Amino acid sequence: MIQIPILSAMSNMMGEIRYIKTSEADIELLMQVRLEMLREVNDLSDEYVYDETLVTESRKYFENGNQTTVLAFDNEIVVGCASLSYIWIMPTFDHPTGTRAHLMNVYTKSNYRRKGISKRMVEMLIDEAKRKRCYRD
Repeated sequence: MIQIPILSAMSNMMGEIRYIKTSEADIELLMQVRLEMLREVNDLSDEYVYDETLVTESRKYFENGNQTTVLAFDNEIVVGCASLSYIWIMPTFDHPTGTRAHLMNVYTKSNYRRKGISKRMVEMLIDEAKRKRCYRD
């Protein structure tokens, strides 16, 4: 079992939100945000210890690179995340790349909700999906 610490407390005043598309260099930050999000949405205690398989497989998922994740920052504190997972199916005339994108894990810290942060992250992911020539039915 692996226990991951909670991210730093939020600032009292929201500054300008900065958005980044993550890379391999961000793996530790991605893991921290992912586990924090799971803690909150599953109403887990701060002392909850994650199953080692969940942590290991989550890390593999991010390292695989078959996804795009956007993080939102208020100063140096992560306040939101959103991911696209890419799925490859048999190409067709209408769907020549066979690549589809599945939106997952859109999350914003409670004090930052209803401010358009998730909307902006999803818009960034949609733009990325278009660049990768992902199609939808």
